[in-house]
Amino acid sequence: MVRNLLAAALLAPLLSAPLAAAEYATYGLIEFMPAAAPAPSEPRITLATLPASWSAGDAAVILLGPRGESDPLHQRLIAGLLDTGAAIVELRPAATADETLGDLFGVLASLRGSGAGLVVALGHGAAGDAALLALQDAEAARRLGPEGQRFTAAARLGPAPVFALGTLPSAREYWPMRVTLLCRRLAELLAEPGPPAEGAIEACLTGFATPRVTPVAALAADPARSGTRTARNAGADP
Repeated sequence: MVRNLLAAALLAPLLSAPLAAAEYATYGLIEFMPAAAPAPSEPRITLATLPASWSAGDAAVILLGPRGESDPLHQRLIAGLLDTGAAIVELRPAATADETLGDLFGVLASLRGSGAGLVVALGHGAAGDAALLALQDAEAARRLGPEGQRFTAAARLGPAPVFALGTLPSAREYWPMRVTLLCRRLAELLAEPGPPAEGAIEACLTGFATPRVTPVAALAADPARSGTRTARNAGADP
């Protein structure tokens, strides 16, 4: 309970509704301001789930899932990623790709401003490409400024996942330990109910080990995928 109260205190400026406490997790609604470019937008809310052990400086994952009905993979990811010790913030795609990116950066700024350490964006379904685009410096600078917050890493999950690292985190973030745990858990969750695919963990670790991967280049190499965006046309409707 003390740990739950600590997590609540750290995120208190963002909470628009009282937290519900469970034995292993704390739940609440986080308020954030979408990082719309060029005009500001109205504040929005989204759901956050914090492990009972979460405290200032710990990691957070923004999980960008599909629109509409509850998705089995989405629910598995929420429950399973809590095992990594990261706070999980759920986000649904907005009406346009540009609005979705604005929401991603808005949540990033709110999390970092309230004590979260490194923040990773994970997208699956049609939203997967937006998570990768959020890793680009040009897009981040357009919305949060040249010295603003940045995502540590991002991934497009699915049958052909893509993992990318923004900048190598500082030693105090314990990135090698965190990313090993994250990759193992992702490989398990994406493979359920069977075992992880051969090489799945290694592919994840390799992608998350190389700084400044350019998501747009990865997407451009896969023209068959629908919904691909670049920073230039990110405002187009999906």
